[in-house]
Amino acid sequence: MTLESYLAFTAAAAALAFVPGPTVTVIIANSLRFGSRAGLLNVAGTQVGFVIWLETDRGELFAMIACLALTLVFLPFGLTQSWLLEREFQAVTLSRIHVLQVGSDNVAVALL
Repeated sequence: MTLESYLAFTAAAAALAFVPGPTVTVIIANSLRFGSRAGLLNVAGTQVGFVIWLETDRGELFAMIACLALTLVFLPFGLTQSWLLEREFQAVTLSRIHVLQVGSDNVAVALL
């Protein structure tokens, strides 16, 4: 990385760090326009929304972990059963195939 690109990256990162996000902008604007009570209500509303989002996300994460646990419990069982069914199918199929030898070079296969 050259010095010029490093300085450009540092300047862009600093600009993004110093520019407030949309929530901070709304809180400051409402505080200046309607007073500190409106600003505090905006802060409280933002925090309530964040807690609701956090709890929803936590519930989804727990559900995903529970599904993963069930998958890890039942996947080996399902794989074993499918392997056994495949082996049984092969055994039944192979037992129904009879090779009939006709002559010395000709071979005919009959499914019973």
